[in-house]
Amino acid sequence: MSIRWRVEALWGPRKEDVHSSAKRLMSYFNELALFSDVYRNWYPKAKSYKAAMKKSSINHESLDELVERLNAGRNRTDTDRRIIEELGYSVGYWNKQPEAASCSVYVSCGGYSERVPNYVEIDLPERQSIIGSQEKIRQMILIHVKAWEPDWASLYRCERST
Repeated sequence: MSIRWRVEALWGPRKEDVHSSAKRLMSYFNELALFSDVYRNWYPKAKSYKAAMKKSSINHESLDELVERLNAGRNRTDTDRRIIEELGYSVGYWNKQPEAASCSVYVSCGGYSERVPNYVEIDLPERQSIIGSQEKIRQMILIHVKAWEPDWASLYRCERST
């Protein structure tokens, strides 16, 4: 069992168009990159490790690319693949680093369902631990607050099987 740390921010229904959501995502990635080089490059997640390794990094400074990726991450019905508007947009990325420096981020934003919250979560890398530094913890939480304006944000420990 390995112990990792996660920052998560949640907020209630907030209907936002794809461009507004992409601007928030861009701001978030830019702030993370300033925080540490570990968060500078992001790659789309895939169904397998092998498939993910073939993916190219995203250009998180391109609003057009982020709009395209958010639109690709729309939730759809199982039967006719219609977009479920009230669920907004979802994307997931990882930094393609070796295990000790590896981290991932998942964002679900722009939704206005009363039952499904908007959120962002980032699993922090073991190597770049912010634990033990109140200032770094504060900075990481503020990155989430500035970009997403959540109702709630937290740092917590999670265990995962190895």
